[in-house]
Amino acid sequence: MIDDKRDIIISEGVPVDVYGVNYAVSTVAIIGRASTSTSTLIALESHRRANFLPEVPLPCGSTVYNNVTRERYVIISTFDEVLEGEKAATICIMYLCNAELTVSSVLEDADENGNITLIEVEKYKNVPVHITQVNAELRQMDPGLSPDAEYVIYMTGYDLDILDKFVVRKGSRELALKVLSCDYFVFDGAVQIQAGTETRRQS
Repeated sequence: MIDDKRDIIISEGVPVDVYGVNYAVSTVAIIGRASTSTSTLIALESHRRANFLPEVPLPCGSTVYNNVTRERYVIISTFDEVLEGEKAATICIMYLCNAELTVSSVLEDADENGNITLIEVEKYKNVPVHITQVNAELRQMDPGLSPDAEYVIYMTGYDLDILDKFVVRKGSRELALKVLSCDYFVFDGAVQIQAGTETRRQS
């Protein structure tokens, strides 16, 4: 049965690229819609369930690029499928990425006379993310949301600071966001960001 499972993944899987914080690997996977919702914040149509070969490294928070559909996903949960007492596959629950995020920091730079200049330094550019808009229904499902949260973002667990500048791009639209919280404990290896619309004057 283990060999059969492997043959099915290889023969029926689509070519994908998996990207972690410090690695990348090309492989194949069977990807379909998940049958149940794993989060009250994410609509079921944005869920994907994938079967990967057991030896492929798949830490949570990694992003997956589907070379056939050109979709990108962020892995938020993994578990082993065991057959006949052996690991036969790695199952991943993923969120469909629907936007890109660019993160910048503002640093102070002093010249020889001690004059301070603020410099914006780009930390991460065009990172695939899943973003969802907070509405009354979601607030009812998750009372832990900040009263000021307008958006929830899931992405690879990069090192972020709530003082960083966040700009989300979706198609031709850009939206500057004010980060309210960065939670690295919801899904190990990924980060959940609560954010509102940035109203401060941009430099």
